[in-house]
Amino acid sequence: MAKFKAVIVKVMDCSTVHISRADAARLDDDVNMPNAQPLIVYDYDEGYFVYVGERSDDKQILEAGYSKDLVGLLHRARKAGCKYLQLDCDGPKYKGLKKYVW
Repeated sequence: MAKFKAVIVKVMDCSTVHISRADAARLDDDVNMPNAQPLIVYDYDEGYFVYVGERSDDKQILEAGYSKDLVGLLHRARKAGCKYLQLDCDGPKYKGLKKYVW
């Protein structure tokens, strides 16, 4: 039997304060949809996991109504080698990123 080797996936943790109310509503619409386009989104009590995807998806994400701020977060996660962006109400708040009150 082959030796088991786990695959470890990197996730960028980020506060939901860095997304707009409109982005949150759109993420809610796309939650757990098997064929969701352009984002694959999973929710949990405190927020969302968003599959980072490829940079080539960014234009389609914007056309779907997501903000440049969310696309920027996906870009940062991608650049850091992450497979997912975790948006959590208790996640870290980053200096230099726009903050929304909602």
